[in-house]
Amino acid sequence: MNEERQEGDEAMKKLPMAAPKVEAPMIAASVVVAPTVAAPAVAAPTVETPAKALPTATINSGSRREKVTGFALGLREIEALVPRFEPGDRKTLSAAAWLDTVSAIFRQYGVRDEHSVLMASMRLKGAAKSWFEGMRGNLYTWEIFGEALKEFFPGEIDNLAIHQKLREGKKRRSETAEEYCYGKMALAQQIQLDFNTLTSYIVAGIQDPNLRSILSTSRYDSLPEIVLTINCHEASQNLDRWSRDHRREDRHSSCRDSRRDERRGEWRDYRRGR
Repeated sequence: MNEERQEGDEAMKKLPMAAPKVEAPMIAASVVVAPTVAAPAVAAPTVETPAKALPTATINSGSRREKVTGFALGLREIEALVPRFEPGDRKTLSAAAWLDTVSAIFRQYGVRDEHSVLMASMRLKGAAKSWFEGMRGNLYTWEIFGEALKEFFPGEIDNLAIHQKLREGKKRRSETAEEYCYGKMALAQQIQLDFNTLTSYIVAGIQDPNLRSILSTSRYDSLPEIVLTINCHEASQNLDRWSRDHRREDRHSSCRDSRRDERRGEWRDYRRGR
């Protein structure tokens, strides 16, 4: 047992000795700073500012309501800048002076010509407003509007001249009932003429004898009733005229057909005779 142990110890001594542990020296690594690269500037996106919406106006026109856009002035600006025109009011300018004032305002604020008449009409009051509602179909430019306004509302009121205009004014074939009646009313209101006298002037200016007879034998309480009677009569007259023209055309057409058939028969007879 002891011998085996001694042999083991000797065998252990013959084994090579392990190398002593040597620690590797610490070497400080140099820190390398990465170069700074300037990032390219990125342009901020351009945001378009929405265009300012043009004012929108809703205007009462008789029985209609019109919405108009594109005004250089809003309704509040018009009321603040444009003086009102009301014939008979002592504070109201004459038609010529009022037109000059309004024209200067519109030029200053860049009001387009197609909007001038409608914007100015918002400041018409009393008889001028009624006159415009009846005549607006013919007042399509600023120049025509101005000339008509000065004609119907002169600076100095001459009663005899207005009575003469009412007496001599006749309804033209191309003139609507509204234009004729409201034009007469605008003149009558300047001298505060009563409704019955105005009605007599309206009836006297009707050139159709049948319509004049209908109006003179009827009683009316308002101007729209007279306008309605004139419109109905003219519509009936137009329908009768169209019916007569249509029947005349049918007769001419039948005569042409009959004559053509006769000529065809004569031609057939001629060929058979040959």
